[in-house]
This record gives sequence, C-alpha cells and structure tokens, in this order.
Amino acid sequence: MQQGVCNGCEAPLSTLYSSKIYEACKNITLDKHIMAIWSVNMSADYFNSMPAEYQEILQEEIDNAAQVTIDRVTVDEKGFQTMLEDEGVKFYEADHDAFVEATKSVYGNISGWSDGLYDTVSAILK
Repeated sequence: MQQGVCNGCEAPLSTLYSSKIYEACKNITLDKHIMAIWSVNMSADYFNSMPAEYQEILQEEIDNAAQVTIDRVTVDEKGFQTMLEDEGVKFYEADHDAFVEATKSVYGNISGWSDGLYDTVSAILK
C-alpha cells in the first residue's frame, strides 16, 4: 500500500494490527462481510456411529461453546479496534443491509452450491 501497488486490503483486525497496516492505512470500513468463527468438524458417518448419549453430550457442549466463541471473538475484535484507533486509524461502519442485498446474486452464480444453501445458512445465522 505504501508503494501504491494497491489502495486497499481485507483482513481480520488482528492481522491488520500485527502487520502494522496502520502505518500505511488510516481508514478501515467495518462491513461485516465475514465473521470470524471457530468450528467443530466431524464426518456424519463417525458422529452417527457414536452412541446416542455421546451424540447428545457432544452436541450440548458444542452448543455451549458457540456463545463463548462469539463473545471471545467480539472481545478480541474490539480490543484490536482500540489498538488500531490508538495508532490513528479511523473506523467507518458500512451499511450492512445494503451490502447483503447487493451481493445476494453472487451465491446463485457459484457452481456446485446446492439450491437453497444461501437461505438455509442465512436462517441459521439469524
């Protein structure tokens, strides 16, 4: 960015801070186009092979961890935003609803996506 090769970038606030992007970039727009998440992944075959009581315990613990994860990521992001502000960076909030509406058509053009996947995932995230 300092050399003019590009005039913008995208990354988590933690990466922007640790890479010292604030030396070249003094403006950041928060558009919520992606949310940092942690996930637990397991094959359906393996999960289904577990005794029902273990499936229930595992699912309960994953559900419990979800809010902890959201809270931790939120705190981390706020902390990095404060550190970037301390380095002179100004933050701007994008119109999230307009961003969502403007990009909806993209999902219909991605080959290999199942019909209705966008709506299914969107409903889960609400």
